[in-house]
Amino acid sequence: MRKTTRLIKKILDEYNSEKIITENLSKNKNSVILNLTFDFDTFYKYNLSVSNFFKKLTNNKNSLAGRYNNREWWGSLSMDGKNDGFYRYNITQEFVRIIIFISTDSKINELELKFRIKKIIPNFKLQVLENSDINLNEFLGDVFSLESGFSVFGDNRS
Repeated sequence: MRKTTRLIKKILDEYNSEKIITENLSKNKNSVILNLTFDFDTFYKYNLSVSNFFKKLTNNKNSLAGRYNNREWWGSLSMDGKNDGFYRYNITQEFVRIIIFISTDSKINELELKFRIKKIIPNFKLQVLENSDINLNEFLGDVFSLESGFSVFGDNRS
């Protein structure tokens, strides 16, 4: 792909992702943002890719003692078992940052979430934000990132 084509694609991706973010934040009162930051080397020691990490978090059969496995836990966050949302990531030479937006019917147990992530990768930083605490500028991305991306999940795929 030519450099100009890549630049145009990145600008369009940024516009589309910002549009989806704005629409979701305005119509979902029960929205939560999970802001995860990992050391680059540690992240890739335990995961092949960002989508691989997301799959482990949302669809894995790992479970906490006496609790749901990750698939059941993720499904329990909404009444119909289908969560809508998206995740966005930025990868630099130092860190991997994943921001997961999820519309949920229930409050996320932050301690349980930390334990579930810790089973996937031991060291990370987590920030959980409610809809009212969300700053849209957090999603605009890192200009110096090696790679960035955006993925939609649930029923709001267009």
